[in-house]
Amino acid sequence: MKKLNSSRLRLLTWAVLFAAGGFASCSDNGGDEPAPAPPVELKNQIEYDGGKLIDIKSVIFDVEDTDLYTFYLSPTAGITDIAGMSAAKDYLAVVVRNPKGQVNTATETFEITYKDISVKKQTMDDVAKVQLSADLVAETQQLNLYIEVALKSRKTLLVRYESACTEAVPQKLENQFDLDKSITDIGSVVEWLRRWLGDLLFLRAERRDSSVGGNARSLADLLRRGCRNCECRPFDSRSRKGQSSLRRVRERRGRDRCA
Repeated sequence: MKKLNSSRLRLLTWAVLFAAGGFASCSDNGGDEPAPAPPVELKNQIEYDGGKLIDIKSVIFDVEDTDLYTFYLSPTAGITDIAGMSAAKDYLAVVVRNPKGQVNTATETFEITYKDISVKKQTMDDVAKVQLSADLVAETQQLNLYIEVALKSRKTLLVRYESACTEAVPQKLENQFDLDKSITDIGSVVEWLRRWLGDLLFLRAERRDSSVGGNARSLADLLRRGCRNCECRPFDSRSRKGQSSLRRVRERRGRDRCA
C-alpha cells in the first residue's frame, strides 16, 4: 500500500512539473511577439501613411466670409502667400469655420486635404476615424492644430502643430483681377461711351490661354456692328491711356449694359 501511494505521489509530481513547463513555454512564445508600437510623438510635423516625419516650416492662413479660415502648412520654408503654396505643391490645407478648438466633424464645416487624402463632411463614407482640433490665438498669432485621420483603406494622416501662423500676404496684381481667390489675366479692355450717360468705362476680361469663347465673340460682334446708344473702341491696357482708364473703371449693372 505504501508503495502504491509512493507511485501516485510520483505521478502527481510529474504532472505538476509538466503543466508548469507548458505554461512557461506558452509564456515564452507570447513574449516573442512584438509589442505594440508607442504612439508617435509629433512636434510641428506631419506623418503621412506611417512614413517618415515631415517638418512643417511655413504656415499661413486666409479668411473668407469673416469666419471661414483656410490654413496652409508646408515643409518648404519662407512661403508667405497662397501663390507660393500653390507653386510648392507640398502643402496641407485645413478649412474650418471660426477656429476655436475641437471641431465636430459630424455637423460643422471642415476639410482636410493632403496629397491623395481629402476628408470633409460630404465624404465621410470612406473614413474610419477623423479627429480635428484647430485653435488660432489672434493675440499671439499662434495656431494649435491637431489632425488624426484613418481611412477605411488603412491610409493614415497625423499632424500636430503648435507655433506661429500669419495671415497670407495679398498677391500683387499686374494686369490681372482676383475673383473668389482665383487670379485671372486681363486679356482685353474696351471703353464704352454712352452719349446719354456720359463717359463710362467697362471691363471685359478673359484668360489669355483660353480659346475664343462667348465673351470674345460678343465683343467682336459689338466692335463690328456697333449700336445705337454707344461708341465702342478698343485700347491697349498696357499703354498709358489704358492704365489711366483702368483706374477709372466703374462697374455698372442691368440697364447700364450696352444693348
